[in-house]
Amino acid sequence: MEQSKHNITIKKNTANKIVIGLNDLDLDAVITFKTTFNEDTCTQTTDIKCYIDPINKE
Repeated sequence: MEQSKHNITIKKNTANKIVIGLNDLDLDAVITFKTTFNEDTCTQTTDIKCYIDPINKE
């Protein structure tokens, strides 16, 4: 299987969000992270969401 190559740009990289510009497709791939810690059980949970948006030209 051959993998496609795309023109990409990292537009934003913070502790809770990464935005990757898929320039040749005029789309942005957005990945968000939300981490919570339960002190009673000493467990950490990270909710990760990924979605595609039409390109945001800021």
